[in-house]
Amino acid sequence: MADLAVGEIEVPASGILKRHIAAWVVGNALEFYDFTTYSFFGVQIGHALFPGKDPFANLMLSLAASVSASSAGPSHMQVPALNRQCNNA
Repeated sequence: MADLAVGEIEVPASGILKRHIAAWVVGNALEFYDFTTYSFFGVQIGHALFPGKDPFANLMLSLAASVSASSAGPSHMQVPALNRQCNNA
């Protein structure tokens, strides 16, 4: 790394940025697919996973499972390349 003066910003190579943007697009597409799948099939998923309950409870349990999975996902997903770039500053 070159010595930087105060206020100067080092820009990484454009190949890294394109790769990050591609990963971001793919991640958002998968999240949209996951959300759409639960939107369309929430009732059927509730009946399959939680049999013997009333229909409203099936739907609520199915949506609760979806929300808990969605909220737990970002807690373990980190981008190592971004962490290295931030820690080198």
